[in-house]
Amino acid sequence: MLMVYHYLVIPLGPQEGWLYKVLWNEGSLVSDALAGIDRAVADGVDILSISLSYRRTDLYENPIVIAGFGAREKGIFVSVSVGNRGPNFATLLMGLCSSIKDCRLVVCRVVITLSEARDVINYASNSDNTRASIDFQQTVVGIEPRAAPTLFGSSSTRPGRSYPRILKPDITAPKLLILAAYNPYSIEASIGNVLLARDYTLLSNTSMACPHISGIAALLKVAHLQWTPAAIQSDLKTTANPLHSTKKPIKDMAFDYRVATPLSIGAGHVDPNRSLDPGLVYDATVQDYVNLVCAMGYTLEQT
Repeated sequence: MLMVYHYLVIPLGPQEGWLYKVLWNEGSLVSDALAGIDRAVADGVDILSISLSYRRTDLYENPIVIAGFGAREKGIFVSVSVGNRGPNFATLLMGLCSSIKDCRLVVCRVVITLSEARDVINYASNSDNTRASIDFQQTVVGIEPRAAPTLFGSSSTRPGRSYPRILKPDITAPKLLILAAYNPYSIEASIGNVLLARDYTLLSNTSMACPHISGIAALLKVAHLQWTPAAIQSDLKTTANPLHSTKKPIKDMAFDYRVATPLSIGAGHVDPNRSLDPGLVYDATVQDYVNLVCAMGYTLEQT
């Protein structure tokens, strides 16, 4: 699953993904977002991962809602971040929120400073038995057992302002310090006059949570070829885990680690393993969504 900031990311298969750039240095235009989604639909994608949000509340004015509904009508699974405007009340527009996994990423240092270089040279020059070792693929967990995941404080929360009677967000996924694909032409650090770029970097916010859900949805799409987007959404929600690692309810950082409610975490934290065999899924047709919009009292011009 490929993840890049400010792009629409669409995984098509185990080794394939397309990117549609819709944000520019000049700003974010609604027309660009709509054009990117429409082009993705026209290209026949299966999953649409959107780490974008707009402040417009009404469904008929929100470009992600409008274009996303059109994509879903074509059988495309749409994953959207809720935003990072929490924990204030009613900051959520749609989609999924984010949580923290209690782990520390250990990254091998391949670039050292001048002072460190002197220490290395001194050690190598003055020892008869110089040794060095590098450990790869290790995750160091906290000294004491900690409850994880935990709802991150900045994740937008309850309720969905466009229609509060439907529970939102749907689900939570990891967001903090995610090793994500990055622009290889973006300068991340420098040593003296040498500018350094990299293909991956550690990023946070719900833009990281969104591709987790998209990637899992892609796997489910392969495992269950006949499933609709609604069935995949149902699977993810009915198999989500509302408990953390100590088998107690997930806590909310923004409110002194009190128990997080469904209005903050939705169905719970995504569980990829359980989602492969949910036992029961609930489907919904496009007409079901049309009926809901009609029941909301919108005019013909608004719809």
